[in-house]
Amino acid sequence: MKKTTYLLLLGGVSLLLVIELVMMLLNKRINLHTPFNPLHIIITVAVWVVLLIVILAMRAISLRKDQQGASEPEEMRRKLISEKLNLQSNEYFFQTPFYYIGERYVTIYNSDNINMYFRTTFNTQIEKWLSLIGAAMFIGIEVISENHSVKVKRIKYFSYPASYRVILDDHPIGEFRRQKFVSEKGYKKRFGYKLFTDKSEYTLNSPYLTKETTIEKDGKPFYYAKRNFLDVSKNKATKKRGEQQRIKFDDSLQDYPVEVWLAIYTQAIVMLHVEEKASVSTVAT
Repeated sequence: MKKTTYLLLLGGVSLLLVIELVMMLLNKRINLHTPFNPLHIIITVAVWVVLLIVILAMRAISLRKDQQGASEPEEMRRKLISEKLNLQSNEYFFQTPFYYIGERYVTIYNSDNINMYFRTTFNTQIEKWLSLIGAAMFIGIEVISENHSVKVKRIKYFSYPASYRVILDDHPIGEFRRQKFVSEKGYKKRFGYKLFTDKSEYTLNSPYLTKETTIEKDGKPFYYAKRNFLDVSKNKATKKRGEQQRIKFDDSLQDYPVEVWLAIYTQAIVMLHVEEKASVSTVAT
């Protein structure tokens, strides 16, 4: 657990203590004929002290685990996990989190053991808070590795379907958007997107009733991704929960580095999760 989590716990417990003490004092003033028992305050303070000790102990244990994990070189840890995942040449693996609150950092494991991860981003704090309360969805993706940085940023806020600018190493390379429902036959797919660049047009397809996704150029797939079905158990290799994404990339296509394809695929998956959760919330209400 992060430091802010413990501070929130401590603050919450302290606030409850203050409320309890205020209620006791008000009760004493209102019920003037009722003898005031100081034992109530003593018990309340004692409970607060016990909870404080528990929270501090949890924090100390968490710090100790973090220090133990940090003692193991990050490069070696990634390599061991990649070997457990049995990743072959040009294969990648990551797990998308169950929720997207704030900026999330997720490791992308690969056979070359390159330090690579993605994170969720927002253009502004206003976009972040509007997304969190469900008023609008402006979430973007950034894939960062030792070699490249790719950002997928929301643009054309009032357009439908939503559009994103793809930026490779601080240079815009194209526009990424969902396929139009009728004219581009988007209704035939679970989700479908297109990336338009000066070099070509690329299509991301995921048919209904399947967990497989491809990215194609001129109708020829060069990027293959498969995600697992709903599973809340921890992955044995990463020791983490989340939807598992296993990817195979055909490096014969040299138009752009693999980080670009990972970024637009991740953006599509994140938006799929957001839409699914929104649908569940709508049905529940």
